[in-house]
Amino acid sequence: MGIRLAEPLRRLIRLGEAAGLRETARVLMSAAPPVWLTLAVRSGKVFRDYIPEADLKALRWLEPDLDAMLLAIGTERNHARQEEVRQILGDAAEAAVLSALHREHRDAIQVSRISDAYGYDIEIRGETLDRIEVKGAGPSTGGSFHLTRHEFETCRRYGAGWRVIQVVFTASAFTATSLDRSHVDEMLQLSSAAIVDMVPPDTPRFVWEDSALLKPPVELWLPTGLEPGDDFQAIGFRDCAEV
Repeated sequence: MGIRLAEPLRRLIRLGEAAGLRETARVLMSAAPPVWLTLAVRSGKVFRDYIPEADLKALRWLEPDLDAMLLAIGTERNHARQEEVRQILGDAAEAAVLSALHREHRDAIQVSRISDAYGYDIEIRGETLDRIEVKGAGPSTGGSFHLTRHEFETCRRYGAGWRVIQVVFTASAFTATSLDRSHVDEMLQLSSAAIVDMVPPDTPRFVWEDSALLKPPVELWLPTGLEPGDDFQAIGFRDCAEV
């Protein structure tokens, strides 16, 4: 059985010596970013004042491409971090809604654990099927959320049988290592009709494909009356202050 090299390593072999060394530096810094990278790369710029002089001197052989390389690595890392934070926030929000529904003895199932193909996160089974798309938020982002194209199409298909519930966490949730019901500030809901009214139709010149950021008027958000049970627990958001 042979050894198969990962694509970054195969790319190094195809490059010449100088280009190969630069690519090696990029691969190594991507795999183990320096501790100062988050401070040095912000808002689409490189701030060299945050790079220790010894490190900056050691990296000067990468000039004139150093800033471009650091920016690319930092942007890639920030994107990965944001995805990780969104996942943690979303998981906690779903757990809070599920706990609140079970507290009311509702027959609720977390279908997001089965597949993303559903286009929503939780099903409540009863005389009719209630489909809930759960969104998590912090104090500064409450009232807005990202909606994927698939979620929107599902919203439009099921109409009144689909809705959004947003879980807004308290500021203290973002310094906590674990969460309980005291970290949930409120749970608000938004109807599918409100979402359909907000999203403009596709035109020959404009089509949104992946996701859109929605900021509904405050008056469209309605209380759910839901509260997590005493058994609610989730991973806290320490070091996730950007949420």
